[in-house]
Amino acid sequence: MLHQKLTAYNLAGNLVIALGAYLAYRFIVWVIVPAVTSCSGKKFAKKFNQTGSSWALVTGCTSGIGAGFARGLAKHGFNVLMVSRSEAKLKETKAELLKINSKINVEYFSIDLSSTNAVSEAIGVNGTLMKFLDSHEISVLVNNAGMNTEYPKFFSENSESEIHSIVDVNCTSLVMLTRAVIGGMKSRKSPCSVINISSLFGQTGAPLLAVYSGTKSFIDSFSASLGAELRDTNISVFCSLPGFVVSNMSKIRRTSLTVISPDNCAESVLGQVAGGFLNISAPHWSHNMIGWFLMDVLPERLRLWLLMRINTATNKAALRKLANAQGGASRSKKD
Repeated sequence: MLHQKLTAYNLAGNLVIALGAYLAYRFIVWVIVPAVTSCSGKKFAKKFNQTGSSWALVTGCTSGIGAGFARGLAKHGFNVLMVSRSEAKLKETKAELLKINSKINVEYFSIDLSSTNAVSEAIGVNGTLMKFLDSHEISVLVNNAGMNTEYPKFFSENSESEIHSIVDVNCTSLVMLTRAVIGGMKSRKSPCSVINISSLFGQTGAPLLAVYSGTKSFIDSFSASLGAELRDTNISVFCSLPGFVVSNMSKIRRTSLTVISPDNCAESVLGQVAGGFLNISAPHWSHNMIGWFLMDVLPERLRLWLLMRINTATNKAALRKLANAQGGASRSKKD
């Protein structure tokens, strides 16, 4: 009997040690390695803008993370090519970038990335964007454009147009633009980079954001697969997993311990890409901590239960806000 108890204790002890070793290893992968292998944005410029005349194409660049990338790349001396929907906002962003660095060139194309027909036309044989890509040295592609529902909602409540828009912007347009750009990248010997902006939700899943998190999971897998295909070429592929970032999409207005600014997010990602060691990572140590905790510490069922509780509460708050706004509008009409 005593021997059996000792054996059980030893087995339990070994399991605890094995679990602790696994969690420590995953913590090193999630948090420590990104911290020690990251470089500066200046090194990114030295690596991917060797001629001083390289272009960086950034999608969804008029606000949020995309605007942060546009500003950061302009600061580091890249010519910037912007692709987004609103021409008025593109003009404003162009003026802002030229104030940051008057020595660079800035061009833009107004394209609705939620329309596959518009994208196909732009990158077709005689497409205006394709002509530009063929005649300019694009060394960096930042696939940042993304779309989500206005607030977390159950999948059954997603409209057909919402689903099409999210999938087309987050997946279809990203794939089509990547294919259009890497052909020119391959023809050069200098280092080039494809940076795909995903989300921690692509790793964790997100109830009430099923379509959005599903498209981000697609980006993770697509980036890993494409990166493996291009490993022996001059093109690197990096997938970024932001957590909370100040942006219109997140509706967060202030930075905090776990919320970073778009500019800090972009600078961090450029540094991670310049380091050359990582293929995928969150842009901030706190985001990596959250990813490690949700993916490795919490069991999947508990993780999804927790995210379900959070997003359900957000859904209810959003619906109350909409109801109050509609009620206020109705009262104003009566008055």
